[in-house]
Amino acid sequence: MRLFMTFLVISVIISCSDSKEELTNLEDSVTGICNDTRLTDSNFDGTICCTQRNSDLSFSSTIEYEYFTNLSNPKVSWQVNTGDIEILSGENSNVVSIRLGEGFTEGELYVLGSSGDNSILMCGHPILISRNQIQ
Repeated sequence: MRLFMTFLVISVIISCSDSKEELTNLEDSVTGICNDTRLTDSNFDGTICCTQRNSDLSFSSTIEYEYFTNLSNPKVSWQVNTGDIEILSGENSNVVSIRLGEGFTEGELYVLGSSGDNSILMCGHPILISRNQIQ
């Protein structure tokens, strides 16, 4: 029995020390929740917009972003500028759902809101998403 336990402990140590599994960490350029008071301030006469992420960054599930602006009745559009990113739904709404592809390393999702005659008022920005491997 003692010999068996010694063999078991050595096997576990060898299998753990040979493990070179990489962990993956995803990051994006979204800074948090959109709580800028200028979004609802009727005395603010500028144009403002922001985006928040409503879900965790993950390879295994859908990622959701939401766009906020003080533009009146904005037309919102999302597009993938670079990277292995798929828009699943919401391409023309204030909430978009995306999925990262298996080969994803980094990419850029862009959101733009426009309003007024000939879409003269606009507010938009890129969302940068990147994959960092930790060894």
